[in-house]
Amino acid sequence: MKQKTVKIILTLFIAVTAVLSAAAVYFIYFTDNAAKRVNIYSEGVKVRTVVLSDDDDYSFEIVNSAGGKNTVTVKDGMISVSDADCPDRVCVNTAAIKNDPHPIICVPNKLIISVEGAYSP
Repeated sequence: MKQKTVKIILTLFIAVTAVLSAAAVYFIYFTDNAAKRVNIYSEGVKVRTVVLSDDDDYSFEIVNSAGGKNTVTVKDGMISVSDADCPDRVCVNTAAIKNDPHPIICVPNKLIISVEGAYSP
């Protein structure tokens, strides 16, 4: 009798945990009600926070202490690096982000652009 009760309690615990996990995943990845905040780091220091909005369309430049330049573009609720003076330009060829947990990184210019809460250096 005790083993049967323990099995029932364990099964209920696992079922409740699975349902709560599925609900958490849904709300984290599939709801997009709030504007996303994006942090921009240059040489490990936060230099700017941008709130993404579908109505915004602008660009700005980030220059590091060695003179390395990246042009950051906000358009259609997404953020990207549209131009850079680094030799490999991987950051320019990286897709724009909005909800992505993966940051945009420019290693030569020491730039990191990340969605708040998803990554921080």
